Amino acid sequence: MSEPAFHDGQHVLTLCTGNICRSPFAEYYLRDAAQRQGLELRVSSAGTHGLSGDPVPKEALLVAHEYCIDLAPHVARQVSSGMLEVADHVLAMTEQHGIFAGTMQGSGAARGTVHVMDIADPYGEAVTAFRDCFQRIKDAIDRLLAD
Repeated sequence: MSEPAFHDGQHVLTLCTGNICRSPFAEYYLRDAAQRQGLELRVSSAGTHGLSGDPVPKEALLVAHEYCIDLAPHVARQVSSGMLEVADHVLAMTEQHGIFAGTMQGSGAARGTVHVMDIADPYGEAVTAFRDCFQRIKDAIDRLLAD
């Protein structure tokens, strides 16, 4: 993954498939971590195939709570070209999500750079898979913010 340089006022879009596990983990964790560092970012998330309004699964709620993050208010939303147009950075969970974002961007409509995080989907797995997923996202974001 290439390393983005985050700056105050930038918008970061996190992107996964359903927008109920990985991208919300990344959205909420990045928002909190940036705030702790005094960095003002606008952070949002979406899914390439998410069903708008779907809730976060109980395993994701539990794991996020273990990191003092409340995902209960989050509901899924489908990514749009408009979301990509305003993002300075897109954190894609897999190469396929990055390709999807690049394809949806079309002819340069989006100004953001797509960065692939390579995070496997824990959906449908045991809570330990959600813990591993969150930890991998946390570690990747911590590295990005350290630069």
